[in-house]
This record gives sequence, structure tokens and C-alpha cells, in this order.
Amino acid sequence: MFYITAFICMLQINTLPVPVCFADASIPYSFKTENECLEKRDNLIELIDQELKDRKMSMVFYCKQIGNFEETNV
Repeated sequence: MFYITAFICMLQINTLPVPVCFADASIPYSFKTENECLEKRDNLIELIDQELKDRKMSMVFYCKQIGNFEETNV
């Protein structure tokens, strides 16, 4: 399973001299394959690109694999 993770930066906050960034923001939905995740990521980027530019924000989206857990009897 894969999920979309984002690194989000607000480039112009008047009270701070540097961008304000948040790491590992995740979208609460998982995808079965990496290709499906990448396709949805690309669609999301197309939808919000201009709005982010208008608001002077930047985001980096990437697909991250959810760790696999193995069941054991204890």
C-alpha cells in the first residue's frame, strides 16, 4: 500500500524572515499500487498548482510505501 505525503512551505510570512515549512503531511487515503499513487499525485498537482502559486506556497508531493507488518502468534 502507498500513500501521498507532502512537504509544504509558505514562502512569504510577513513576521518571519524564512519560509515556514511542514514535513510529512499525509493525505489519509492509501493506494494499492505505486503507479496508482503516482497517478493520483500528478492529478492533485495539476488541480492545485495555480492556487499554490497565487498564495505563494510550495508543496512537494511523493508516494511513500506503508510498512508491511507480518502476523505472528505469540
